[in-house]
Amino acid sequence: MLHSIPAVAPSAPCFTRARAAAGPFTIGYAAFEAGDGHPVPHLLLPQNFPVLILDFDTGRALLTGPRAASASAGATTWGRGVSVGLTPGGAALLAEMPISEISGRTVEVDLSWATHLAELPSWAARFAWLDTRFSPRGDARFSPRGDARFSLRGDARWSPSEVVTTAWWRLQRTPRVSDVATALGVPRRRLERDFRRQIGLAPGSVARTARLQRSLTALLRGAPPAAAAVTGGFADQPHLTRTMRDLVGLTPAAFRAFVQDLTPARSVPSGA
Repeated sequence: MLHSIPAVAPSAPCFTRARAAAGPFTIGYAAFEAGDGHPVPHLLLPQNFPVLILDFDTGRALLTGPRAASASAGATTWGRGVSVGLTPGGAALLAEMPISEISGRTVEVDLSWATHLAELPSWAARFAWLDTRFSPRGDARFSPRGDARFSLRGDARWSPSEVVTTAWWRLQRTPRVSDVATALGVPRRRLERDFRRQIGLAPGSVARTARLQRSLTALLRGAPPAAAAVTGGFADQPHLTRTMRDLVGLTPAAFRAFVQDLTPARSVPSGA
């Protein structure tokens, strides 16, 4: 998951370490640390899923909603911590509100355990601890805030419907909204209406952002723009270039050069 990049190149390369996560609430984790030890202002990239930023320097927990375009306004400065990629249901339960209310926004959430996470001795230990915190327990409880008030069934008023959740997962790999609607046996207009109301973005926008994320990740790993366009499912390199100019403000070549200069081998941008 590629959540953000520094708004300007820091004086030293950033460190990150990422790991996938399984379950109904999380997608993966990424540790991040500014190379010079100082907090860095970030550019939030277009995002097809919500991300929780746990900032060890300030103790803040920032929940950033899915967004169709990049942004740099608001709380975007951090230096060391962990980002948690969330599913729509996980973000809704954590925020105690529908995900549509945080789409395109950043909200601060009160997590009493965030400081405890920073005190653990290693990134591996922190990831393992997060696995426990964000995994459903035997009593079907999800309590990321540190209590037992969150019931998977009782909080359905915040979580997206099963159809919208399934559509969201399928749109990560299927770009045609009509194909997803047909597979789910629902009219396209109904799916688009419910998706906008519950997620806050059009399903086509989520599919486009998912394609863009795949291309950005390929560029980060050193792929040339033409290959990155194929990886993302774009028709050709000019299509990727137009999309990146509109949504990120950088061409594929400029983005690739920036992230390669920014990070050492086997590292990814801070906050990713």
